[in-house]
Amino acid sequence: MPAVSQSSSSGSPAVAGNAGKPGKSSTADKASKSGKGSTAGKASKSDKSSTAGKPSVADIASKAEEPGGTARPHIVALANFKGGVGKTTTAINLAASLAELGHRVLVVDLDAQANATAALFLRGFATHTVGDWLLGQVPAAEAIRPWPAEAAPDQAPLPLHLLPAHVRLADQEEELRQRPAYEHLLARALAPLAPAYDFMLLDCPPSLGPMTRMALCAATAYVVPCLAEKFSFDGLRLLTQLAAGVTSRHNPALRLAGIVFTQYHPGVRNNLHQDVVLATEHVYGPAALLPAIRKDVTLAQAQRRGLPALRLRPDSNAVADYRALTQALLAALAG
Repeated sequence: MPAVSQSSSSGSPAVAGNAGKPGKSSTADKASKSGKGSTAGKASKSDKSSTAGKPSVADIASKAEEPGGTARPHIVALANFKGGVGKTTTAINLAASLAELGHRVLVVDLDAQANATAALFLRGFATHTVGDWLLGQVPAAEAIRPWPAEAAPDQAPLPLHLLPAHVRLADQEEELRQRPAYEHLLARALAPLAPAYDFMLLDCPPSLGPMTRMALCAATAYVVPCLAEKFSFDGLRLLTQLAAGVTSRHNPALRLAGIVFTQYHPGVRNNLHQDVVLATEHVYGPAALLPAIRKDVTLAQAQRRGLPALRLRPDSNAVADYRALTQALLAALAG
């Protein structure tokens, strides 16, 4: 099986076959080549980390009214046919880690369960949600919410926005599916917002239905959170089959950015655990395996308080792991 080793820099578990791949530049090299600085460098840039650097609702509205633009953010769908594998947890904490580096991030909650929405805003939103926006009932500026609404005095605000979901998206999804060329509705709706963001993270429902199809048609890349369990691996296989069909018929630019094992136990070496990791490496290649996320109660505690983990316990294993995942994703997208 591929060795999952402890990262020497952050203590986070990393797939050795991916972390040591000779064809990839180091994180520092990737950062310097792409113009994206280190965490420390990004944090010191006032234009990114200050309130002035955050795209405001007014800015979003003005961008949406522009006839077009050349800027195109990385649009990353987080999807797996199997539920309970950490898609939403990864979307929220990856978004926060990217925003911590100064990247302007939009999280799009495409799941009627609205877990990403509740993970950032405990009460959620009953009006002006992603379904209303996709149906053309409200403009983006009325649906997008900045997070946090008010930063703590001792914390710099993050350039992080959310397009929230609501349970009525379950009914709106069917209405969207009835529209001509529905697969491209999300891509067309996101296009005017591209100049306002560096990353758009699409939190998909645990299904292969219309919302996941729309996400894959809009995305430039997709990440598959996965447990080291058989049913989760089956969901991974079905999701990648759907993505292959989307690539051939709708979105040739779509590519797999990587697979991330969540709730990972580095010390567990039972046969099933090994078999799933080994099968994943065999089918998708060592380079597809991104740094794993260890099981950490901090993640559940942060969700209960409507926070990304880095705002609750920045010194936790979970935060170290998601920071390592962020750097690996940046390298994968730059490659």
